[in-house]
Amino acid sequence: MLQEHPESGDRRLEAELRRRGMVVNGKRTGLLSEREPDAFEVLYTDFTQLVYGGGKVWFLPILDHRTRMVIGYAFSPSPDVQTALQAWERAKAFILTQKRERPKAIVHHDQGGAFLSHAWVGHLLLQEGQRLSYSLRGPKENPIVESFFSRFKAENQDLLLEAKSVEALDALLAERIRTYNEHRLHSSLRDKTPQETLKEALSTSEVCIP
Repeated sequence: MLQEHPESGDRRLEAELRRRGMVVNGKRTGLLSEREPDAFEVLYTDFTQLVYGGGKVWFLPILDHRTRMVIGYAFSPSPDVQTALQAWERAKAFILTQKRERPKAIVHHDQGGAFLSHAWVGHLLLQEGQRLSYSLRGPKENPIVESFFSRFKAENQDLLLEAKSVEALDALLAERIRTYNEHRLHSSLRDKTPQETLKEALSTSEVCIP
């Protein structure tokens, strides 16, 4: 559609994508087949605001359904599409190191402006062939990301307030996400970490996990 009608606004774009069946929507059960998705097959993302010692930023992680791993993230002063695309490029690079192939995923998020933008839809859907899924009723349809936000903020509130600069925040987020991926146990993962679950999920494939 972007190629045919580059003048289309976001609302028209959303409506046309729905009409053409390009966007998967509805409850999470509509996203997932009866089998357990492979690693990196279903991804979740959204923006949330983080308060740190130097002010506020918008933080966007990308989480994998199968492993609950944060496979990419970015932050900036505003929840814009450039930040979302930066996180996506990091996630894509991570997947390449693990599976040695480009991702083909369902990417689920809300209907925020960044995710309805020409830049996001055009890049992920048209250029890269990903499938996009939009929440119809807000955070309730993106529970994995919302649960991550709640835990991440609660567990790191004091550390975030100690970070007085963007550089300090950048280093802190890298360290805390590494800790989350490698050391945090999840009951939904049978008391394993995301890293352990990823190794298990990809155990039958050629992988490259440090």
